[in-house]
Amino acid sequence: MRSVMATVLKERRLPDSTGQEWSPAVDEARALDDEIDLESDRRMLQRLERGPGIFDAWALPWLYREPSAVRIWIAADLPSRVQRCRFSALARGEPAPADPARLLQAKDDFSRERFRRLYGLDLGPSPEIFELVVDASAVLPDPTTRAFLTDEERFHRVLIEEIQRVTSRVA
Repeated sequence: MRSVMATVLKERRLPDSTGQEWSPAVDEARALDDEIDLESDRRMLQRLERGPGIFDAWALPWLYREPSAVRIWIAADLPSRVQRCRFSALARGEPAPADPARLLQAKDDFSRERFRRLYGLDLGPSPEIFELVVDASAVLPDPTTRAFLTDEERFHRVLIEEIQRVTSRVA
């Protein structure tokens, strides 16, 4: 399924992330046109209004204030994110970025500034917003395809257990 932002980019005849979750080209397009984020967020909210589901969007936890929603912040330390960045590039048959830590820091800085300016949001695992904060740092201890798939499956199981624990308290 094509992401909401990829659809908006395609409609505007702009470069999308070529199947990746993120790319510098997408951030360059977003920096020049606020409407990309604003329209993507509007569409995401419309999808959410149609019924339950799992939604992955930066601003959505702040924008969708329905009390029945469970908001989850998935955190990861920089070393694990660097390792995942390298592995993802290699898995796509691309060379790993020369300096993934710098690339990730630039991505984070851009996102924080962007949502602060567009919505007045301070991105982070705020306990006033998130019912659950999960650390995914250990998901990829060994950057091999087999380990990646096993660790992703293990993380998903842990995440589902945590969601069930939180939702059983709310119900």
